[in-house]
Amino acid sequence: MPISVGISNNGRLLQKRDILERSKMLKNYQERLPLLDIFRIFICLSIIVYHGAIHKFYVLPGSEFLSHNLLTGAIYMDAFFILSGFLLFLLYGSRFDSISPQISLKEFYLKRYIKIYAQYLALLFVIIAKDGIKYTILPVEILGLQSFFPQLWNYAGNGATWFISAILFSYLIFPFIAYLTVHDKKPIKTMLLLYILIVYLAIFSTYFNIDQLVLYISPLYRCLEFIIGMYVAKMYTLSKKRLSVTWAFLGLFGMFYLINYFFDLNFFNNMKFAMHYVYYTFITVPVFAFIIFVLAGYKKSGKSVKILSVLSELCFPLYIWNAIAQPIVKKHFMQTTYPFVYVLILNFLFAIIAFIVIDKILVKMLKKKFLKSDQKPEKCVEHADNINY
Repeated sequence: MPISVGISNNGRLLQKRDILERSKMLKNYQERLPLLDIFRIFICLSIIVYHGAIHKFYVLPGSEFLSHNLLTGAIYMDAFFILSGFLLFLLYGSRFDSISPQISLKEFYLKRYIKIYAQYLALLFVIIAKDGIKYTILPVEILGLQSFFPQLWNYAGNGATWFISAILFSYLIFPFIAYLTVHDKKPIKTMLLLYILIVYLAIFSTYFNIDQLVLYISPLYRCLEFIIGMYVAKMYTLSKKRLSVTWAFLGLFGMFYLINYFFDLNFFNNMKFAMHYVYYTFITVPVFAFIIFVLAGYKKSGKSVKILSVLSELCFPLYIWNAIAQPIVKKHFMQTTYPFVYVLILNFLFAIIAFIVIDKILVKMLKKKFLKSDQKPEKCVEHADNINY
């Protein structure tokens, strides 16, 4: 694409660097990023396996290395928020580079919320039908505000829906943070400050004996990881160098060994790492950010990645409907030899049904009705429209 000087939406004279940055953001996302699809599948399954461990659906292995990493599986939520910020910025970052964005806020929010709310409201309906409305904080949950009120955790229809509440907040602030990110001239310094703030909040909560749940589900805390993902995407679009995938594997295994090392350690004020997931952010945030940066360097298009893309799209309903599969198995199949196998079977069954009925039929109908521009979506939309995770 030839580089020339032009005029932006707000009449500002664009420099060559501005146009190059914008074109790179859009061009980089015209193909699938299959290794990120694989990574998303991996972290989704890791969360499900972790849920199986803490709810005792299987016996932990004798190896301390394996059991420690299984019991700290909640750390992969850090990866979800970083990955969501990364992918969303790749698609929409350059569209919010001026006061007059290239996409309306209405269209942006509808694109993001229609899909996530369709699955979410279906889950709430099933929970209410199963457990009764008296066990839910329905108005708060419908609005997606439950993560702002950790004291209501025990009253929620399902505690795991805090993630939806937190990601909805990240989507809400994205257009405004994207504008600041695009124009930030010192992105590395900003990323470092965000990282220091995340680590400081974990230490702060320990020092003042604040329940880790308050921080773990906080949308204000999680949006910091989301924003780091946006900055990783900015660095990715500006970087000419791509690293070997080997570095991603080294980073992942290095993280496993560090978690195993810190698992039984105690620091000040009886700060025991074991099941306190936010303590690991000083390791997980930079490692996951690095892994995503590396894996994004491999792009591919064509039919060969279609199956992989479908499995990646299945991750969100798989996570959502794990909340229904587990209670059923706990009630009816816990006395069987391998109850976790039943969890996986039911989880995939519910997820596939929800994926077909909700994502492929209902969501498409809603988008067609409310989004005129969705009639012929861009190639890059396919990938980014499935980053509800």
